[in-house]
Amino acid sequence: MKSNTKLFRNIYLSSLIIGPLIYYIIFHLLSTNSSYFICVEIKNLDFFINNFKFKFTYPVSCDQTNYYQGFENMNNIITSDKHPYQNRPLYILFVSIFSKILNFVFVLSGLDINFLFQLSTFLVQLFIVSSGIYLIIQSFDIYELNFFKLMILCFIFFLNPIVKWGIFTPSHQLLTFVVIASGMYILSSNNSYSLFWVSIIFGLLFMAHRAFLLIYLIYVLKEIFLQKKRLLFILNNFKFVFLFLLPYIVYSIYIRLLGYEPYDAATEYWGQFIWVAYFLVGIVKHSGEWYCQTIPENFLCYFRDTINTLYYLAIPIILATGSYLLLNKTISNKQKEKLKNLYIIVSILFVFWSFIGWYPPLRFNLYSIGNGIAIILSIQFLNLRHYSEKFLFLSSVTSYFLFINHWNYENVIIMNPVFFLSVVSMLLYFIVGYKNLNERVM
Repeated sequence: MKSNTKLFRNIYLSSLIIGPLIYYIIFHLLSTNSSYFICVEIKNLDFFINNFKFKFTYPVSCDQTNYYQGFENMNNIITSDKHPYQNRPLYILFVSIFSKILNFVFVLSGLDINFLFQLSTFLVQLFIVSSGIYLIIQSFDIYELNFFKLMILCFIFFLNPIVKWGIFTPSHQLLTFVVIASGMYILSSNNSYSLFWVSIIFGLLFMAHRAFLLIYLIYVLKEIFLQKKRLLFILNNFKFVFLFLLPYIVYSIYIRLLGYEPYDAATEYWGQFIWVAYFLVGIVKHSGEWYCQTIPENFLCYFRDTINTLYYLAIPIILATGSYLLLNKTISNKQKEKLKNLYIIVSILFVFWSFIGWYPPLRFNLYSIGNGIAIILSIQFLNLRHYSEKFLFLSSVTSYFLFINHWNYENVIIMNPVFFLSVVSMLLYFIVGYKNLNERVM
């Protein structure tokens, strides 16, 4: 797979169009259904550009201040007492650098604004989503996409609830989409990548989101099983584990040189994953609310959350399943192999998140199942050959995802009459698709 800067540029340009469109639809056209329910408030903020003042409706998250501290000065996540996001330095550093570049441009242009971090966050989140879309397109060897078709494809990706609600507030959760996309890219490639570079790249990405560790391990295991002399391969390449850990080691040393001790809120405050070790020696540090940090309680909590997620995504899952049955004979074996990689990655991530021990509504299931469904629907759309099928498929996807409430809602779904349109469009798509399939067979 060769890099394609023109493709990425067009994807990001599409994102710059779709992002504001999603904003206008959610916070203005559908403002009565724009609540995040937990942690985030929709506020009318006082913004200004030089002397021009205006009100702007925008979400404000409860942990926004913690992120903005880091965006203002990267060292703030180290020097602030037990900063909750000290363990995601690469994401914060990226937004921080981007905001400083953007501010420099504004100063040169004679512009004075008071929404630098909101704008920087939004543009970086679009960049993250664009990176994931780019990797997916490359993974499936999708060529000859004109700009209009690329726009529609990007729009489907942006309807993914994780993306739709996540592009407006500072958070590294959009990287879970890139985690799957990077896994698809590296597993679908016919090239054998150097473990040296794979270790360095994923070691850096680990500093943005810990789930990149899983993709690194999957790739290493794949390489091991391809070898005839596996033990010798492991002994010769074990040194690359150090390369993967090197960015983390350097960061930890840097923290200590500043006179502080590394702090990981995920394990020390929320007890995520580390609870398993405590449980095995008879210690339960957290309980109540969303905590389930005993076995099998964690699996029961995760199972309930999975059921709610399947309910939340019921129509898209039925659409994806029906499309698979319709398109199965027309999809190439090569593409089926790539989809198999996707199923493997999503399944591994699904199991991985079951051990987190802290289960807020749907979030961690959406990191695996939700992102996976969005990718499957996008690829299925590209495999459709008839305009009628494309129109009905897109109508079903859009009328559901665009109107679905945020996943934090306590009863999961706020029923909307538009969902009926989604179901009708889906049924008509199945009928038309089946008719077209029979015509191709005959």
